[in-house]
Formats: sequence, structure tokens, C-alpha cells
Amino acid sequence: MKQQGAYSALANYYDKLINDYCDYDKWSQYLYQLLSSQQATKGVDLACGTGIMTALLRKRGFDVIGVDSSVAMLNIARSNSNGVFVQSDMRTFCLNKKVDFFCCVNDGINYIQPDDIAKLFAKIFGNLNSGGVFVFDISSQYKLSTIIGNNIFYYDDDKCTCLWNNKLHKDSVTMELTLFELQDNGLYAREDERHCQYIHDAKAIEQCLRDVGFGKVDVVDCYSASPVKANTQRITFAAYKQ
Repeated sequence: MKQQGAYSALANYYDKLINDYCDYDKWSQYLYQLLSSQQATKGVDLACGTGIMTALLRKRGFDVIGVDSSVAMLNIARSNSNGVFVQSDMRTFCLNKKVDFFCCVNDGINYIQPDDIAKLFAKIFGNLNSGGVFVFDISSQYKLSTIIGNNIFYYDDDKCTCLWNNKLHKDSVTMELTLFELQDNGLYAREDERHCQYIHDAKAIEQCLRDVGFGKVDVVDCYSASPVKANTQRITFAAYKQ
């Protein structure tokens, strides 16, 4: 048994695991329309993972840099795309020049502790051009506390079995993932990862964006024009630097 950092052992199977839950094509269309309306051209995809959204935005004509803290995820991103990918924690990344937009899709902000949110938002605000926009989502309190927390999920195919055991705490969910991967010798190798996602209050997130300087903040249900409901699982924010 070997304990890995988050998204190390999981990297090779990440895209398969999220396939039924993440509509990147729909999300990229939302981003395309929003960014085009702002005449945004150059941006950064934070917590880009295997680079799915980064590649989709590039195909739509945007100049995008992918940033992620996982070397294993970035290796896959680079194998799937010829774009620029940088290994960095989103809280400590550095840019030489301001950009028109930042995006962070599929729960990246849930990995940020509440005490670090304001500092991160201020850093992003400072690296945006005037008129720039920051678009991101969070898994809602409803999703993490009701659907994910204290539940067990699994994935199984011919080469891999993944068990995902979640424990709900007051303001977070810890996720213990165990991966059994078939080896060339016919035996299975076990690897373990531990993740922690924080439960963020949507109103507190919106207020924090305004406090660091964003003049306009839109909050919607999962990359749509619909308002957030009590059972919304993914909440999307678009914060504008005016």
C-alpha cells in the first residue's frame, strides 16, 4: 500500500471517473459566450487538471495557460495538448503580465481553506486587466453535506477499481480514495490518496469577491442562466473587475 498526494495515482483514471458528472462541452460554451461578451482573449485556467477545459477554450480561440499543483495531472494535460501548462498552487502562482480572465472549473475552489479565500481572490483581482472576469464554480453545501459526505462510491473496469469513502465534518469533507490497478503480471497494485474539500457558503463567497474589489458578481446554477436553488449541486460565479 502506498499513500500518494492528491491526484497522483488517480490521474490516469480521472477523466473516466468524472465523465458522467462533468459536462465540459456545456461549461465551455457558457465560458465562450461570457468571455466573448467581455472581449477577453488571454487567460488562465486554474486547477486545470488534465487540461480538458484548457484545450476546449483554446479550440474556441482563447490564449489560455493551464495551472495545476499536480505533476501527474499536468503530464496528462501536456500529452493531450500542445499548450502551456505550469505546475503551481493557485495560491502562489506568478504572472509577468495581467490577463483578461481567470477560470477555475470543477471544484478547484473547494480545495481552498476558508481562511485563504480572500487572499486568493485578491491575488486574482490584482492580476486581471480592467474589464476582466473571474469565472469559477464550487460544489454546493447541499452537494457536499447531503450527496458526497458520509457516502461511499466506486468505479470498476477491466484495469482498475476505485473506492471513494467520504466523511463529513462541520466545514469540510475528507475523501479517502483507494485504487487497485491491474499490473502486467496479472496482480493488482494498491495506492491510496486523501483529499479534503471545504464547504463554502455561497453568500460568503459572493461577499468576499465584492470585498476585494469586484464590482459585479453573478451567481447561477451550474453554468446556466438559472438562479441557484436549494438543491443546486454546482454553483457558478462570474466576478467582473470594472
